Amino acid sequence: MKRLLAFCMALGMVLSAAGCKSKTAATSDEIPTLIWYLNCSNQAGADAVLEKINERLVNEIGAKLQIKFIDPGAYNEKMNMNMASGTEFDLCFSGYVNNYSNAVKQGGLMQIKDIIDKEAPELWNLIPDYAWKSITVNDDVYAVPNVQLYAMPQALFIDKNMVEKYQFDYEAMKNINEIEPFLDKIKENEPDMYAYQPEFGVGPWVTDYETIVTGFNELVVKKDDDKCKVVKRYETQEYIDGVNKLRDWYQNGYIRKDISSADSSDAVSLERTVSYASSYKPGVEADVKKQRGKDFVAKTLSANYVTSDLCLQTLTGISKTSKHPDKAVKLLYLLHSDKELYNTLCHGIEGVHYKKIDDTFYAPIENSGYNPSRDWAFGNQFNSYLMEGKEKDVWEKSQDLNDSAKQSRLLGFNFNTEKVVNEISRCTAVLGEYKDLENGSVDVDTTLPRFSRKLQDAGIDVIIEELQKQIDEFIK
Repeated sequence: MKRLLAFCMALGMVLSAAGCKSKTAATSDEIPTLIWYLNCSNQAGADAVLEKINERLVNEIGAKLQIKFIDPGAYNEKMNMNMASGTEFDLCFSGYVNNYSNAVKQGGLMQIKDIIDKEAPELWNLIPDYAWKSITVNDDVYAVPNVQLYAMPQALFIDKNMVEKYQFDYEAMKNINEIEPFLDKIKENEPDMYAYQPEFGVGPWVTDYETIVTGFNELVVKKDDDKCKVVKRYETQEYIDGVNKLRDWYQNGYIRKDISSADSSDAVSLERTVSYASSYKPGVEADVKKQRGKDFVAKTLSANYVTSDLCLQTLTGISKTSKHPDKAVKLLYLLHSDKELYNTLCHGIEGVHYKKIDDTFYAPIENSGYNPSRDWAFGNQFNSYLMEGKEKDVWEKSQDLNDSAKQSRLLGFNFNTEKVVNEISRCTAVLGEYKDLENGSVDVDTTLPRFSRKLQDAGIDVIIEELQKQIDEFIK
């Protein structure tokens, strides 16, 4: 009897152990994998990076992460197909591509306000109120804004060597027109150089206006207009002055003659360009030097100003088809609050993909297989290590710009385009036809009236009527 009892006890222990092992294996198999679509070229070293990240995520949120890299040029089409077909995934980049408002209206993204309240309420305080306000649709949110510099003034960038050579006092400039004497010297004395590259079109002349419809610059509101009257940008005096000035510069030889077909990003263009306009952010000079191989100075042309359009540029949406939105929200909270996890996703594994210089600076390791350059798409960019060569207080200065910026009265306004989809499509096609208006290569007196008529025929007044109606209701 004792031997039989001992055998039964031993057998019970074996079966119990087997049961525990089976239960552990099942639990391991049930750990979900969050799928994240990102507009970025494929990263060969991503598997190793995600393996390291997932060691933490399994314990902290009970899930793993898989990133599906989509070539930026194909991202819009791919995401439209995914959302239309109901493809199951969890997170996706939304903003200047995969337009947020469109994704919400098409039902591709999930309402997550209640999920944030339940799973990661601290997330509300990690992101500026005006950013949340900008992405709110019908009292709910469908994405999480990525923290970055929102108040990006426009600026003029000028080759530092040329500034010193011709003793140009760029800091005394009050507007972009005052660069003309300098451009004249470049044309006369530097025949192989491009005095001005019009990459920003008439942007430097129309800084008093804000864009309301993301991706459609021709409908604007003047920043100091309390009534927020919608106007046609191309009919403002500032626009007309800008296109005429660009035409003068083209005819005077300040702008290259092949500007209509030229690639401004090729090596020759980057090397020869003396001045151009673009957005400014603290520390951008180091980025420009890396891109162009020489030092540039910057002169800001506009005040700090936050618009919904700027806040809507980089977001991470939660898919309507996600089976684990709670874990997706927890992941986004970690990427806004956990510096180590965030930097691993941004830069890879220390010693393999990047060299950490100190607690502030890093240097990427060339040909390491992982360098997505997507700090602004992964969470709180102010938690990112700075690339070697940048000023140490870049993020502090960026935060100061955000904090000191004037906020648009239209923060939180999202244009419902359902009634004017066809008109917007036709007008957008017209904009593509007349892009040369903003590089100086076409005659303004004949081209601008044709441009205006074509937009009129395409239905721009119908868009304005609907847009103004919704703005008036928003202000009330």
